[in-house]
Amino acid sequence: MVRIVSRLAFVLLLLAQVLVASCGNWGERRPVTKPPLAPEELSLRIVSQGLMASWTPVPGATHYTLFWGTERGEYWGFTDASQCSLIVANLSPAQLYYFAVTAWNEKGESSYSPERPFVYDNDKTHAGEYVSRARQAMADGWYADAQAYVSAALRLDPDNAEAHRFRAILHEKMHRSGLARDDHSEADKLTKKKALSAARFKG
Repeated sequence: MVRIVSRLAFVLLLLAQVLVASCGNWGERRPVTKPPLAPEELSLRIVSQGLMASWTPVPGATHYTLFWGTERGEYWGFTDASQCSLIVANLSPAQLYYFAVTAWNEKGESSYSPERPFVYDNDKTHAGEYVSRARQAMADGWYADAQAYVSAALRLDPDNAEAHRFRAILHEKMHRSGLARDDHSEADKLTKKKALSAARFKG
């Protein structure tokens, strides 16, 4: 019996030594020598409380700062976040905003993420107007703005064939052939559906 207990104690002692060594490796941390990388994939969507912004986590970041404004590259609003998402309230409706986010660590702040324009609006009657604004933005060479406007139009009126047709043209300009085909196809379906509906109504 004494021999069994001694062997068990020896095994437990070995296990304890392995665990201590493992914990020591887990606790190792590389020194931080520079600010973190900029966040990517900034996503924006309207929720009941305002605008939800979210982005992919940045390794080593301690917190983030979200910026916004109504001019490209010029931000007058900002707020800090410890997580990779937050809600911005009290934005003006029917307004095109520009958003970007930075990451922080003990060495400082990253560069801005790629800027993301977004139209903050829930009024379905504005869908047609946003298609017109998207056309003008594309004509002026502001493709990101055009995409923000046409995205707003389709968010407000998903069955807007004109918006789908325009977005297909925009995708072609931006060399996104697969997405262009999808929008052309959807526009054709919606146009045929509208024609059949009109024919039934006349009949």
